Amino acid sequence: MRGGLSTVWVVPAGQVSPRVINAQITLTAGQGYTVAAVGLLANIKPQLYLDEISTPSEGNANIRLIHAAPDAPAVDVISTAPSQVTLRTGLTFPQATPYISIPAQSYTVEVRPAGTQNAVLTLPEVKLEAGRVYSVFVVGTVAGNNLESVLALDNPLTRSQ
Repeated sequence: MRGGLSTVWVVPAGQVSPRVINAQITLTAGQGYTVAAVGLLANIKPQLYLDEISTPSEGNANIRLIHAAPDAPAVDVISTAPSQVTLRTGLTFPQATPYISIPAQSYTVEVRPAGTQNAVLTLPEVKLEAGRVYSVFVVGTVAGNNLESVLALDNPLTRSQ
């Protein structure tokens, strides 16, 4: 990727206007990025996340979680299957966790309000392939009772091992 100043604009789905985001961002050559539109429409903005562009070690996948639910509190992210492992505590909007390298397999992941045991979002059977890098976005709103997740492949040009 070439570095320098880039313009990002976002319009409502299926429309060509109005632009709800019209911003300039600075990119560094040789880096991979995800640009997400975050926030409620009244204060929506572009959020730049640095992507992991290297291939994970053999048999592993790299994954991060992005808290993109603007009215949700800080959350803890817990893998409950195949075993219980705390992946991150206290993740706040619009933060992203660092990537972690884990064995490629299927996981069940829960997103819980920080410090509680009650899942507000359960991601069953998140299948991670070896050699791949993923971002899981938690999107929607608590007020709208529509929290959900989106699994994105960050390195589509790499091959599974």
